[in-house]
Amino acid sequence: MWVRPRPRHWWEYALTTFNDADWKTHFRMKRRTFNVLVDRIRPYVQYENTQFRNPIPLDKRVAISLWRLATPDAYRTIGELFAVGTSSACVITHEICRVMQDHLLPSLIAFPRGENLQEVLEGFQHELNFPQCVGAIDGSHIEI
Repeated sequence: MWVRPRPRHWWEYALTTFNDADWKTHFRMKRRTFNVLVDRIRPYVQYENTQFRNPIPLDKRVAISLWRLATPDAYRTIGELFAVGTSSACVITHEICRVMQDHLLPSLIAFPRGENLQEVLEGFQHELNFPQCVGAIDGSHIEI
């Protein structure tokens, strides 16, 4: 036995019935944004069907990762929710996060350089009296 049978209704239910508000509540983004994220990640995460079993679909992999990032749930709980093993939930989360870090981060967050760096440093010093700061990200949800 390669895979322990698990009930799959929650993820299928989410795919077919969640509206934008549900997606935002559970995954911290609208479904359309989720789909864009899946499409942007797709070139970097490829799996083939084998004679033993089919791979976990990419949309489910991304959803598992986002769930882990959005909630304090343990991998065991996430595995039960998405009908995957505990270790699979962990490996999937790390893999998707690595892909986002390596391939999406550079195009979404630009660190200041050159003249722009000096402007940002001066802006934080002048406006907020916060020296040697070149940016701040935390405590806010930014719609993409």
